[in-house]
Amino acid sequence: MSESTKPTLNEAENGNKSKPLLAVVLFDKYGLELENGSIINIHQTVNGENLFVMLDVKEFDLRYGFEISYKYQYDVLSLLEPNKINGDIEWEIVGSLHSFLGNYR
Repeated sequence: MSESTKPTLNEAENGNKSKPLLAVVLFDKYGLELENGSIINIHQTVNGENLFVMLDVKEFDLRYGFEISYKYQYDVLSLLEPNKINGDIEWEIVGSLHSFLGNYR
């Protein structure tokens, strides 16, 4: 993709569809791809929670695991990016919302 097709931050935030947004594919510490419905353990706590559910990867819609009605209100990418000191990815996928809900049918 050439530099001219990348959206500027302003275009991306304001929904300008003339330039495609770059797709981000994230992998956990074991190489599993983060997908819609993935339940992740971040191995730290944010507001007392360590489990989160990724409802929509494209929109970075991350929800608190035990209170799914609450959207994660901070920067999702900074939570999931590799450790700045050693480059390690510290979070892992521990399940799937789809599998979890499938057990209750």
